[in-house]
Amino acid sequence: MARKTGTLAFVAVLMTVQLAAVRLPAAGVDFPFDRVCGTYENVNIETLPMSNGAIDLRLFSPKNTVTLESGTLHLEPAGDGLHKAVLQVAFSGEGELITEVKLGTIPARFEDQVRFPLQEHTVTAWVTIEVEEDGYRIVAKELPETLQIELESSRAEGLVGFCRQMSLLFAGDAGCEKLESMLSNPKVPLPKPGSDFLVRRSALSESERQRLDFYLAGSKL
Repeated sequence: MARKTGTLAFVAVLMTVQLAAVRLPAAGVDFPFDRVCGTYENVNIETLPMSNGAIDLRLFSPKNTVTLESGTLHLEPAGDGLHKAVLQVAFSGEGELITEVKLGTIPARFEDQVRFPLQEHTVTAWVTIEVEEDGYRIVAKELPETLQIELESSRAEGLVGFCRQMSLLFAGDAGCEKLESMLSNPKVPLPKPGSDFLVRRSALSESERQRLDFYLAGSKL
């Protein structure tokens, strides 16, 4: 597979441009994006800050490889110029993981290798699609704030042990019991409503442009 670079948001943009439709049902159209499946280097993965009890936690992976295994984008008219977009993706990967944790007022930083096991996710959003001279501008109007991913780190068990040792300094629950799930199923932010992406005509084949134009014309009927 070819190696590529980008961020999670960039990968999401690439997913939208693969418009080789295989069927055109009355309710909508499915666009597989086989052309962008492959391995991406140094995808920007950073979780939202997490808190539980006396624990504050943040994870990020500055160096990694993430392989987009498969995916499909389903579009259907939603009325008032909106389109319901259902994105289904499968990916896996590995890389470096940096964990910043604070237990009460005691900070700690750990570095480890991380594995992203093969996982499938579905994201549903409502978007507008405007035809411009250079291509198609997709604007996200409504979408989830986060995506919960899966990761595996050999440090997880050690961090839980560290938490339990340090929790002796606290009279109450330090939140150690939930730390393992926080480490293995963190949430990453998705693009905010109002984010827009331009799918350039040059990125699509003539057949793909025709299929998209056909769908957009039909959605206005």
